[in-house]
Amino acid sequence: NYIDKIIDEGKTIYGVNTNFGGMAKKHLPIEELPLLQENAIWSHKCSIGKQLPVEHVRASMLIRANALMRGVSGIRLELIERVLKFLNADLTPVVREYGSIGASGDLIPLAQIAGVIIGLDSSFKVNYLGSEIDALNALSKLELKPIKLGPKEGLALVNGTSFSTGIATQCIYEVDRLFSLAMHLHSFFIQALQGSSKPFDPFIHKHKPHEGQIRVA
Repeated sequence: NYIDKIIDEGKTIYGVNTNFGGMAKKHLPIEELPLLQENAIWSHKCSIGKQLPVEHVRASMLIRANALMRGVSGIRLELIERVLKFLNADLTPVVREYGSIGASGDLIPLAQIAGVIIGLDSSFKVNYLGSEIDALNALSKLELKPIKLGPKEGLALVNGTSFSTGIATQCIYEVDRLFSLAMHLHSFFIQALQGSSKPFDPFIHKHKPHEGQIRVA
């Protein structure tokens, strides 16, 4: 409603009633605003290579939904709820590994997700129980229909670092798990080799400014 109000007042908002990037000075008529948002997705539908792991895509979807739930991105709740419905139904947009550099957000991978969520057309693909189906088929499984974007919504769906953040959270979880395992294994090795525990004496390490070293010891 706030976005619509500003548009009605004739105010200029980047990416809402102007074009993007170097063409930002071009003001668009109101009838072209929905198409601008669709084009934000179409223009970034260009990932190539192998499919990224489902868990990476799902993590990014959850993080994007969480970011949009803050209510400052100019997007309807209905679209955020769609993301959650896809997650709960194990319907995961197909995103390929190459194309994005993250310079202005993860535009390309998030565009692949956005195209599925709104049902832009059947060229957007979805992983469902190990098989690939098209986005329109996925929507039908959820008893949903394609939805038209309002001003700002395409930009809100694709412009963010949710995808790289999703992958980072997976990496952090794995590192934490592997680090804990490595520490336990080192302890077992020291005991098995009848090694000395003196190098781990608290007196030595409490005088060092390295918190990680103290915790490991």
